Amino acid sequence: MRRSINLGNALDVDPTAAAVAAVAKADLDVIAAAGFDTLRLPVRWTSHSATRTPFTIDEWFARLVDDAVFAGLERGLEVIVDMHHAGDVTSNPDEQEQRFGAIWTQIAERSAELPDRAAFELLNEPRSPTSAAQWNRMIDVGLDAVRQTNPTRAVIVGTTEMGTIAGLPALELPADEHVIVTIHYDEPFHFTHQGAP
Repeated sequence: MRRSINLGNALDVDPTAAAVAAVAKADLDVIAAAGFDTLRLPVRWTSHSATRTPFTIDEWFARLVDDAVFAGLERGLEVIVDMHHAGDVTSNPDEQEQRFGAIWTQIAERSAELPDRAAFELLNEPRSPTSAAQWNRMIDVGLDAVRQTNPTRAVIVGTTEMGTIAGLPALELPADEHVIVTIHYDEPFHFTHQGAP
């Protein structure tokens, strides 16, 4: 992974505000032709999964994600499948821990036969009120879910404090040689997020 692009506002849209549509293969052609080698695919999994056990992911939505992943891989891209906009998880981590694990179990089962060029990112920018201790536990839950069917797949984890370097001292990594740490560095924020609320 060297030159990456994040394909936001596709599979991570709020379904109450916008229609969810398939990732356009023509967009992936442009991304590959521009010289990118990695596609980060933010996915709003929790908006498309049941809130009660067994926390089943909507099949039609899972197929949209599968299609985007396959299309990216077919174009020679590394593909990172990221759990994005999971406010229900970060606002209530203790109550959502089982659901978090169940969702990752399903994602991992669907992806078990994918090549190593596909990776998982457990959660985008863990944030308050999730504490570092809660997030460290959830990393173990998510990683255990993935490892049942994907023993060597790269799994990316961020830090609390919205994935920033400020959360790094409290991050506790499991003994797993296939874990990658990601840091989101947006400083100075008033420059990198001009016009953002």
